Amino acid sequence: MAANLFTESHQFSGDEIAEDMRRHWIEWNFPKQLVPRLNRFPPDTATLPGGIARYLVAHNIPAVLHSFGTLNDLKRSLLSGKSVIPIIGQWTNHQGIKWLPWGHAIVIVGFSANDLLTLDPAEEQIEPSLLHRYRLDTFATYWSSMARLWIQVG
Repeated sequence: MAANLFTESHQFSGDEIAEDMRRHWIEWNFPKQLVPRLNRFPPDTATLPGGIARYLVAHNIPAVLHSFGTLNDLKRSLLSGKSVIPIIGQWTNHQGIKWLPWGHAIVIVGFSANDLLTLDPAEEQIEPSLLHRYRLDTFATYWSSMARLWIQVG
């Protein structure tokens, strides 16, 4: 979705990107690279933030992964015309003794004093009816759980 916003096109499909990332879930250029890069782990489930940023760069879309960001970082990036992809989730989520962590990348397209306006990359279309308001306090809780990771696109 951020790539389509950047290129002002609809050339990128979330399903195609997910399939490409599943096929290339690990990258290793030995001996230049001593440690392999994981794009997805486990390969059929979680796409990692570094994998998203590398995918965008490989397709000529400027992207930089940041950690321990602030809301002001996100706002400054948006105000400068860039897209923002924060990673939200919960590492400590559980149901009884069963551990149920989750994480998700969203695209922030605007903000107000109390809310962020977001799009979910799982949606195929970019439509106003799909905009989701995230209360800042809820967003901050989920974002902090994921080391305030975010990708600046553009």
